[in-house]
Amino acid sequence: MIVNDYTFTPSKKKTLDFFFYAAISYPLIVLYIIPYGLIPHFKIFLPLLVAIFGLQLVLVKQKKQNWFDWLLSISIISTAIIRFYYTSTDTAIEGLGMALLVSMLLLNCREEKRINNFFANLMYYPAFASIIFQLRTSYLNNTGTGEERLVLGVSHTEANLSSLFILIFFFFCLKNNFKIGSIFCLGSSVLFMSRGYALALVVFFIIWAFEKKIFKYLSKINFATLFIGANILLIIFSIFWANNINPVFQSGEVTGIERLRALNDNSNYVRFALNRDIITLFMNDLELATWGFPYNYGEAIIKAIGKPPHNSLLSFVATNGVLLSVLYFVIFIKIVQRFYNKENLKYILSYLTFSLFLYGAFNPVTGVGFVVMLTLAERKNKLKIRLF
Repeated sequence: MIVNDYTFTPSKKKTLDFFFYAAISYPLIVLYIIPYGLIPHFKIFLPLLVAIFGLQLVLVKQKKQNWFDWLLSISIISTAIIRFYYTSTDTAIEGLGMALLVSMLLLNCREEKRINNFFANLMYYPAFASIIFQLRTSYLNNTGTGEERLVLGVSHTEANLSSLFILIFFFFCLKNNFKIGSIFCLGSSVLFMSRGYALALVVFFIIWAFEKKIFKYLSKINFATLFIGANILLIIFSIFWANNINPVFQSGEVTGIERLRALNDNSNYVRFALNRDIITLFMNDLELATWGFPYNYGEAIIKAIGKPPHNSLLSFVATNGVLLSVLYFVIFIKIVQRFYNKENLKYILSYLTFSLFLYGAFNPVTGVGFVVMLTLAERKNKLKIRLF
């Protein structure tokens, strides 16, 4: 399948897309402006987003809808309801909310969208200030503890997840031409010491430097093939590594900037072993694989394999089960494919790279964050990279 390298033409009649403004506000407020974990964001924003989407659907004249998109939306919501009936857990409630979110994004995010400068600034400056404040607080909390890596948020976060938040903010800054914020996000890689984040940035800038040549070849491959193929290769590699490679360095032996360069340490071994172990668990318990863990995911995964698998797809499947996950990723791939062009390739593949080696990339708020940043049109006068 050949994807045409095209640019979107803005609509002549400008209609304010209230849902998209609300959708882009969700991750920016929850991940940055208000420290992550401080409020029950899902319970607050999900009803708000559903209400705005419903009102916009009724009151605003819509473009011709694709019946298959509606069929997918109904299918994933129905599956989430059945799973909730089967498990009746908080995880199942979140899965139902996630099904609603991805369905609304499927029906709304059909073409590039623009936000006005005032709104972009309204989100950017408080978010940037809050990020700096949170990192300073994390630094002060680490004083005297021996911990080097900084985090964002007040609960349920660690350095790798914090780096995912910064990666999404990096996308927002670049799309809106916020140069100081973009440079800050690059420098923060030494604050989190996250190899997944560092690798995602390397992929981003390689593609940015050679995007015409790279897209010439990758345009012949649709995103579904890239996504599925990359995850299959990662799973095969994880099984090989965990079964055949012994770590040279143990936990705690590699610290500081050296952590970004070390490959054969215990941390990487555990990362790949967890991926292998969750696959083995699924193969031995098909009911678990179908529906996901029937009780609290955090406690269940620790009892089962020790930690969450360090792959966002496997982590998502473990949380929600195969049935719901298949529908979710069919929709996710369909949305991303709409924006699979030369300008967005660096955003897509760097995020995919992060998702291969760490968990959390497809959680409700981060998944929404990535999709809306991908949908967001780039402003003019962007920073350019010239090698020659």
